[in-house]
Amino acid sequence: MRHTLMHTGALRFLYERSTQTAYTWRVYSAGPLPDGAAHYTLSDETSNYQNAVIDAVAGKVTTVRALNVQLSDFSGDIERVARYYTTALSSDPAMQATCEAIYPKIRVQTF
Repeated sequence: MRHTLMHTGALRFLYERSTQTAYTWRVYSAGPLPDGAAHYTLSDETSNYQNAVIDAVAGKVTTVRALNVQLSDFSGDIERVARYYTTALSSDPAMQATCEAIYPKIRVQTF
């Protein structure tokens, strides 16, 4: 679920029917994360912050979890991946061919 939540393109709620679990976000801009939270991990959402997600979901919610994101760590993640990918792409013909083939599909998403 964490992977899906990261690729929604917006900070929106998700709901997993099979487990009746709703997912939300905790985005931290600076400083250390609270105890028990780590960057890119899921944690149980406290009851104080569950109402908005429960009210938004069209289904029975038994659990609310939050994806913890630290913005400074996230920007570092993006930089590391971009450096790794561009280095690998510059020397791997198969990777170059794959990139060229999928680029038109990701440039404009049609659905």
